Amino acid sequence: MNKDLIKFAIVGAVNTLIDFTVLNFLSLLGLSIFWAIFFAYMCGAANGYLLNNHWTYRHLNKPSTFIGFAQYASISFIGLGLTEVIVFVLTDWLHASLNVGKLVAVVLVFSWNFAGNRLITFRGNHARR
Repeated sequence: MNKDLIKFAIVGAVNTLIDFTVLNFLSLLGLSIFWAIFFAYMCGAANGYLLNNHWTYRHLNKPSTFIGFAQYASISFIGLGLTEVIVFVLTDWLHASLNVGKLVAVVLVFSWNFAGNRLITFRGNHARR
């Protein structure tokens, strides 16, 4: 299996833990589901950029941190939109719990995030090992 994919999945698991923790905390505080998902997703995404940039893809020549983060944020915002739609459909239309809806979204959006970031944000040349 691709070493980058395995590392990306490990980072994704950490991000998911952060995401679910923040989501449930904000939900308990009474924040709307839309905003709770937004803030939780962004916390996980920020962590994901840092870990992927400095661990998963450290061996690549990458764009500057600002450009790389802008690319990562763009892909993350699309992933956030997909997540919001998936959770809305599953919780409002199919009456799934928030955590079940979010888990399904995480699984489905993972492929988008990996492909988008590998092809755009972390597409640099292999420079160092």
